[in-house]
Amino acid sequence: MRDVAARRSLGANFKAGLAVSALGPTLDMYLFSRPWNVAFDRIIVPARIWIGSADRNVPLAAVDELLRKLPAIELIRIADSGHFWVTRNYRPVLSWIAASASIP
Repeated sequence: MRDVAARRSLGANFKAGLAVSALGPTLDMYLFSRPWNVAFDRIIVPARIWIGSADRNVPLAAVDELLRKLPAIELIRIADSGHFWVTRNYRPVLSWIAASASIP
């Protein structure tokens, strides 16, 4: 969060979201803290995980576990970036999603 504009934007978004309710973060914690009951072996679409190499919010053990369950998944590490790497690197993500959407 060294980028002042990104930090301010994120703070304003959090503030606006929480002004209405804390339901969003509450649901996040509820969903993240329990088994997902996903049939990983049935996932056949291309998938990627992007993660900042200096992310301190997402445990790398969780990423490794997901990669173990989905061996065909592609891991993209964003060098020298933390949890909010996407604020400066969203174009490659959106380009990949757009290209993947055309797969039959």
